[in-house]
Amino acid sequence: MIYLFGSNFTNMSNPSEFNCRFSATNLKIPPKKMPGIYVNSTTIMCASPGGWGQGDAVKLQVTFNGGDYDTNDFIFTFFSVTRAFPRSGPSDGNGGDIIVEGFGFRNDTNPLCKINNTIYLPTSVTWRQIRCPMPRAQGGELFFGNVPLAVAPNGKDWNNFVGGF
Repeated sequence: MIYLFGSNFTNMSNPSEFNCRFSATNLKIPPKKMPGIYVNSTTIMCASPGGWGQGDAVKLQVTFNGGDYDTNDFIFTFFSVTRAFPRSGPSDGNGGDIIVEGFGFRNDTNPLCKINNTIYLPTSVTWRQIRCPMPRAQGGELFFGNVPLAVAPNGKDWNNFVGGF
């Protein structure tokens, strides 16, 4: 679900006319429309439509009357997380960065890393990589074992890696 925040939203819209339009910015395909959902006077939401690939960017617009769409030029990117490596390292934290690979990563979406349930800012972000710091083991330098590992490319939705780090 994609949440859109604003003001003066009303629940008086005709459901068949209240929708979100997803128009590709980097592909020549027709726009996709999804029903808008009223949450409250400051929040509406839309489900993201299927069929988009990794890293596709779309212009997201809303209409309450089925014809007049907003002109905010909000760009939404579909991201994909494919893998993280290395999946183990020294307990002293001197193993370099943990590299998360995928597509559609953007620094302006405030990505986050989570290792052993502690949140860290990435050391760098590119379209295809999020580099997470490798911290010292909370259990000390003699610690041996797995800890949870997750990344949130949009700063909200966590992708947990099975087996952790």
